[in-house]
Amino acid sequence: MPFTPTERESFVSALLEQDWKLEGETVSSTSGALWFDETHWATWSPQEMRDTFYERAQRIGEAMIGDDWESALMENSQVYKVLDAVLASLPASGN
Repeated sequence: MPFTPTERESFVSALLEQDWKLEGETVSSTSGALWFDETHWATWSPQEMRDTFYERAQRIGEAMIGDDWESALMENSQVYKVLDAVLASLPASGN
């Protein structure tokens, strides 16, 4: 199920508190490597996105490859941790 307007607002607000940027309808990480827009809200559920970015962060942390792996790990971790908080704030029927 796609993000609800409330889930989207909570997700974007929490990322902005971590220095992500909002330009129009697109929120992007401080490096610009990660970004989310209308297509993401319409096709991913918060749980799917959380699980995907958790797995990505785990792989990046294990591999430690590339010049910016630490930044990539931090940004992917921010996504899944914010979604953990968003999901925890939902009523039991919304999970």
